[in-house]
Amino acid sequence: MIADKNFNVSAIFGDIVVNEPKNATIDHEVKWPRSISLVGHSLVIHKLSAVEWSLRNENTQPLACGTIGFAS
Repeated sequence: MIADKNFNVSAIFGDIVVNEPKNATIDHEVKWPRSISLVGHSLVIHKLSAVEWSLRNENTQPLACGTIGFAS
């Protein structure tokens, strides 16, 4: 990926809120350009929201992490 001063490649995607099984809402923090593929990028999901995580006073571990890819 070519660096772009108007695009932060280490941006926070946003908060994911899960109300019940199979019902999730994503609160987008950044607008991801369609010209840049998400394939090959890493994703980490934390228990705390972005605001809560920045205010934490303990060492919290991620709930899930992985790399976005294609299923064949």
